[in-house]
Amino acid sequence: QYPFKHSDSDPMVDIKSIVHCDYSFPSNDDVPLEAKDLISRMLQFSQKDRISVEDALHHVWFKDITEDW
Repeated sequence: QYPFKHSDSDPMVDIKSIVHCDYSFPSNDDVPLEAKDLISRMLQFSQKDRISVEDALHHVWFKDITEDW
C-alpha cells in the first residue's frame, strides 16, 4: 500500500490526498520511527512548516544511518 493510497475505486481521492499531504504509514511496516519523522517533516503542505534541507541533513535518522558506515 502506498502512503497516499486511500481509495481502490476513485483516483481523485488519491490525487487530493497527495495535494493536501494527507498520508499515513502502514501499521505493520518496518520503517524506523526516525525515518517516519523525517518524511513527515518533509511532506508538509505549507512550506513554512517543512523541514529545511539543512535541518533534514542533520536529522537524527541521517545520524543513525551514517554511524553504521
